[in-house]
Amino acid sequence: MIKKATKKEIRKYLKLGRDYDTVYEVGAFIFNNKVNLYIIYQGQGINEVVYNKRYFAITNLTCFCNSDDYTLDSAVNAAYEEIKMMLDAYYEEHPEERPKERLYNGYTIRRGCFVGGNDDRIDRWYIENPNTSYVDRRGGEYFTKEKAIQDAMQLPNANDVIPYYDRDRY
Repeated sequence: MIKKATKKEIRKYLKLGRDYDTVYEVGAFIFNNKVNLYIIYQGQGINEVVYNKRYFAITNLTCFCNSDDYTLDSAVNAAYEEIKMMLDAYYEEHPEERPKERLYNGYTIRRGCFVGGNDDRIDRWYIENPNTSYVDRRGGEYFTKEKAIQDAMQLPNANDVIPYYDRDRY
């Protein structure tokens, strides 16, 4: 599993990129199972991994430093999303590296929202049965992940449950 960069780390590098005129490039790359951040100053050396192109994936975050379109907070959020997209692309190429979902009594706990769904909200948590090829949700929407986990632990084990879709056959 790849260790992600935190928003605090991203903020530090973007702030340096905004504060100094001699910054040439700010970015993030995957190396040694970790997202590493780097900064290149004009006239200075370059990170060895970046220079030798030994990384698995890389993304440039300089645009979030040199733009008046972003406040520091919005730049950090946008850079965080850019790093998440880099990780998603990496996991597409290396599916065996993708972290396994944690199961709670056989169920997964996920954030909403499905495209086209009107009963789903992105700021809510849902209990799903991963043993089906379609969406099989249990319970309603939860405001906290902890509450969804508590309710999932009260349900019968997901492996012993007949999925909703198949219930009218039995």
